[in-house]
Amino acid sequence: MIIGNIGGQYPPTDAAAFEQRLAVVIGPYLPTLLQDAQPLNDPRGYRIPVCVRHHFEQMEEWPTGLLVMGDAFCNFDPIYGQGMSVAAIEAETLARCLHEQQSYPHPGFERYALQRMQEAIAPAWWLSSVSDLNTPGVTYTGSSPLRGVRLIQLYLDLYLKYGPVLDRELIQKGMLGQTYMLKNFLMNGTADLTTRSD
Repeated sequence: MIIGNIGGQYPPTDAAAFEQRLAVVIGPYLPTLLQDAQPLNDPRGYRIPVCVRHHFEQMEEWPTGLLVMGDAFCNFDPIYGQGMSVAAIEAETLARCLHEQQSYPHPGFERYALQRMQEAIAPAWWLSSVSDLNTPGVTYTGSSPLRGVRLIQLYLDLYLKYGPVLDRELIQKGMLGQTYMLKNFLMNGTADLTTRSD
């Protein structure tokens, strides 16, 4: 079981308080869900004070033969579960860059690969940042502003307000896999970044 929060509102790590918070979050279903479950150990807390996206591709003289990936390249808020997905996206992007380099070699490969990785992770970073900035106490510091943040925040607020209502109808029709909250979870975890018009 995981409880997550941002903006300095930390979930408890005391076992009894953790279960009480779960009961508040999950509601009356908790005793039934956990009746046969045994915790392996006490709850553990994990805090990350800042999320940082480095722009190494902007350095004029990047060292030959050196590339940066994963959290050293860009560390995401773990609450959305994006880190491993983004690392996989970076690895796929690097594989494509290496394949291109074999066929059409050009100087400055490292900076080119870093730029391509930046482009590949941009949607996940933007989504994570917009969601984080909707929490009181979370601030953004960067050389270039995030545009359209308030509009997307309003959209997400409406989505989260009406999604559960529409989900009830879908569940009643036996369409559990099409629910809006599932789609929201998959999108935030970068398990699904596709779009489609119905």
